[in-house]
Amino acid sequence: MKKPPVKGSNIIINLMLFFATLLTTFLTGYMISGGHEGLDPVFGGLTFMITIMAILGIHEAAHKIMANKHKIEATLPYFIPSPPQLGIGTFGAVIMQKSPPPNSDALFDVGASGPIAGFVVSLIATIMGLPWSQIHFSKELLPGLPPPILFQVITSFLIEIPNPPSGEYVYILLHPVAYAGWIGIVTTMLNLLPVGTLDGGHIIESIFKGRARSIFLIISTVLLLLTGFWPMLIFILIFGMYRHPGPLDKISSLSTGRKVLALVVLLIFMLSLPLPVFLHW
Repeated sequence: MKKPPVKGSNIIINLMLFFATLLTTFLTGYMISGGHEGLDPVFGGLTFMITIMAILGIHEAAHKIMANKHKIEATLPYFIPSPPQLGIGTFGAVIMQKSPPPNSDALFDVGASGPIAGFVVSLIATIMGLPWSQIHFSKELLPGLPPPILFQVITSFLIEIPNPPSGEYVYILLHPVAYAGWIGIVTTMLNLLPVGTLDGGHIIESIFKGRARSIFLIISTVLLLLTGFWPMLIFILIFGMYRHPGPLDKISSLSTGRKVLALVVLLIFMLSLPLPVFLHW
């Protein structure tokens, strides 16, 4: 197929969304720092903002680098702010591809590069932030975050959790940096769901070329139900309604090296899965 012509982008929109997301992530970090003893909320806001923007920015930069490498027309990242009251400050970031990838290898590279890069930064943030987190006790069972498998493993090595006093519960109040790491790991999992034009959908399309699309949608739905991310079901079902457009070359298969790397991405996905709701802390 012939590569279709593309239109230019308005960088002003990218910049406006970027600065808006800086503000909402700072305010989020400021708000979540209030319960930390000895932590200046301004400093907490800044550390959360820098960490979460680094995770998102490096994720999208990896996509952009791979798009440029394969001569795929793609925009700069569009950062998406969210109300600080929701506790995350951002709905993530996206890069719009304005031309299809030339082949399966290019599609895989674009899809896998972002989650791998974002996962590494999230892992660093988690390792740095957990030792700064605080142990608290409560007589009430407070709501908590669903811990990804890798997040819980790292926590067991970096934080010594004491036995709570009789009749009380112990919980970890995450430092803003560790909280950003948690968001990054969970976002990696959600991005790698094998549905539609999510990063996981790109990877699955590059390997299976549209086959078993319904099976992967069912698998994604079951995983979201087991891990407690029910609000994402609507989002996933909408994405699953549309068939992935695929690359220009729909005949060539994925290279052997990328098939091996796909196993690494699968491992990252599994480690990023939150524990089932009946096993949460």
